[in-house]
Amino acid sequence: TSIRIKDAVSQFVSAFDPSIDIIFSGEEMQGSPKNWVADISELKKTGFCPVIPFHIGIRQYASWLKSEFSK
Repeated sequence: TSIRIKDAVSQFVSAFDPSIDIIFSGEEMQGSPKNWVADISELKKTGFCPVIPFHIGIRQYASWLKSEFSK
């Protein structure tokens, strides 16, 4: 599933530390992607099937990072 980089960053920061203000300038650098999407066709050949939606996985990752930084 494709996700806009702006949305991925917003979801991560919201989960990691909502007090952080993100400001997107709207400028685009030539060659920079607007969206991220992974080709998982090779993983699927091994039987892998993604079951965790991005918004849940990113919250879990942010939670794990916070626990690592608090040590």
